[in-house]
Parts: sequence; C-alpha cells; structure tokens
Amino acid sequence: MIKKFTKTIVIVLILSMLLTGCGGGLEYNNSSSPKPAQNVQGSSASNTGASNEKPSGTNSVGLEKNVYEIPQYTPKEGVKIIRAAVSLNSADYGITPAGVLFKTLVDGIEEKSGGKILLQMYPADQLASSTDDKIGGLSSGAFELSEISAGGWGDYTSAFAALNVPFLYKNIEVAHEVIDGPFGEAMFKKLTEDCNVIPISVMELGMRHMTNSVKEINAPEDLKGIKIRVQSDPIQIAAFEALGGSIVSVPFAELFTALQQKLCEAQENPIHNIVSKKFYEIQPYLTLSEHGLTESLVIVSEKYWDTLSDEEKGWFQEIGREATEASRKACAEQTDLLVQQLRDYGITVTELSIEEKQAFMDKMSPVYDKAKEAMGAEAWDNLTKAIADAETKLGL
Repeated sequence: MIKKFTKTIVIVLILSMLLTGCGGGLEYNNSSSPKPAQNVQGSSASNTGASNEKPSGTNSVGLEKNVYEIPQYTPKEGVKIIRAAVSLNSADYGITPAGVLFKTLVDGIEEKSGGKILLQMYPADQLASSTDDKIGGLSSGAFELSEISAGGWGDYTSAFAALNVPFLYKNIEVAHEVIDGPFGEAMFKKLTEDCNVIPISVMELGMRHMTNSVKEINAPEDLKGIKIRVQSDPIQIAAFEALGGSIVSVPFAELFTALQQKLCEAQENPIHNIVSKKFYEIQPYLTLSEHGLTESLVIVSEKYWDTLSDEEKGWFQEIGREATEASRKACAEQTDLLVQQLRDYGITVTELSIEEKQAFMDKMSPVYDKAKEAMGAEAWDNLTKAIADAETKLGL
C-alpha cells in the first residue's frame, strides 16, 4: 500500500514539474514601477483588403495592460486625501490617455504638496457611474473629484455644446486651440456657474471615426441607407441623418452584440474605443473621418475647492495642465499605433483627403443651424470666430 502511495506521489510531482516547465500562464507585475512597455502585435502582416466577413489577419490589436498599480493611501493626520470617482479601469492606469492623465494627476499632486495632498482613485465606477450620480456625489461630499464626458452635461449646462457638433473641427489641433483659448475659458466659467464644479483638466480620448460592415466610405453618399448607431444627442443624430444614414438607437454596452447581429451596420467612436471594445473584429471597414471630439472634463467640487489655499489651487491648476498635455500626447501616439495594428490585422482603413472631408462638412448647414439655435446666436458666433482664428493660426 505504501509503495503504491509513493508511486502515485512521484507521478503527481513529475506531472506538476512538466506542466510548470511548459508555462501555466502569464503573471503581471502589479507594482508602482512599470514593466517594459511592449506593443501587442503579431508576426505576420496583411492588408490585402477586407470583405464583409471578419478580417482574416492574425495580428493582435491593443495596448498592454496592468503595467502600473493604482496607489492605495492610508489616512494620516495632516494629510488630505481626495477621493476620485472615475470610470477608468485599473488595468489602464498610466497606459491609455485617461490612465496617463490620472497617473499624472496622482503623482504630480503628491509631489507638489510634499505628500500633504493625496489623490485616491476609485476606478471602474465604484463610487458613481452616471452624470447624475457624479454631480450628486460631488455636491453631497461623498467624493471630491470626478470626470464627466463633454457629451454628458446636456441636462445640466450648455457649456460644452460646442464640443458636440460633428464635422465642425477640421482636425484635433483646431479643437485644442479653441479649448485652450478664450472660448474655452468661457466654457469652463459657465460650467462653474451652472454646476458648482471647478474643471482642472481636459481628458483627451481622440477624434471620432466611422466603422462599418458594408463598404468603404469615402463620401457622404456612401452612408445612404446604412444603419448606423450614433450617440443619443439631437445634434449628433441630425448630422448623420443629413448624410443619409439610418439612425439606430443602441446603448453603448450593447453595441458589439447589435453590430454582430446586424441590428446596425455601422458605428462611430474614437480609435481607443474601437479597439478596446473589439468592434474591428466584426467591422472590416474603418474611415478616419475625424468628425467629432471625445473630451472629458476632470472636475473638483466647488465646495471642496474653497477649502484649498491659493497655493494648493495653483498646484491643481498647474498639474491639471500637465495632465491634459500628457493625455493628448499619449492619445496621438497611441492612435497612430493602433491604426497601424488595425491595418496589419486586415482592416480596410480609409483616410479622407481635405476635399473629401469638406464634402461631409458641406452637408452640415442645417445641423449648424440647429446647433446655433441650441447654443444661442452669440455663443455660436463666438465659436465660429474661435475656430476661424485657430485655422488661421495653424495655416489651414
């Protein structure tokens, strides 16, 4: 009996060693120091065109995850801990444009304050998810900092209507000039007046592009009759109706399934969303239309802001600007990388010329009228002047 038991133990040990030698899985180093960043790409490259079926490319698409760990702080006497209710997934901390922004804020505030002010992140909508919940939480003091997309403020303020008009900005640089200039200052002032929050940083998520499962889109006529899901905003809907699209209402969380089941044939999102939600697996055509912005505002409650000294407020403003720039830089670099990965995967990527983009913009006249009515004539005129000044400055 003892011999049989011993033989069994030996066999189990040998099998265990063999399995361990073959590598039982991957482990991530969840430390505050990064492991070397790697681009997630396969070894083969193919961009011979796409069909209505899933692309046959074998290359991987996406960014590395779990490179940094969100710091966890313990309350101490003389140390202010700011609770941040954010949508960011912990695996993206320090990696995606949003992750880069928040890591810049966390590290910068701790360094500037000498550890006297710490930003404690609560990721993945742990504390609040909807705009209502976030604004309510800031008002009640449940937390001090949060982030809300420019498109999520409609029920509270018209401050960011200018950022939600499709086919208005020729490129992201024009939008940056507008946001960083006097018009942007007026937007932020109105936000504070309407909602009692202080914006400290602008999160860059990239310009929006179209994907579809039908054909290449080079001109407005190519969208005619295509079932497309857009954001549930009257201006957004009017824009794609003006292009001949057939609008389908689908919650973002259900969009992949809707595309897979052909309930809709097209959608529009920034490149990071197209990749992270794997829309490219069932949408073989990507048009780099740059038709809209995807910005989010990082905000602090005015009640908490008033408890800070002028010096502390200056730290937040300074680090907030640095975080905005870091987010923009990460977004630009990663968008180029991800688009190339999509090409290698087998997606048909269509880049529009200046003339082709203008053809889409020329269809927007009734949409611009609608936006002008919603914003007010004075605000609209100020916006169009700011855009014209930006284009002149950039030589467009």
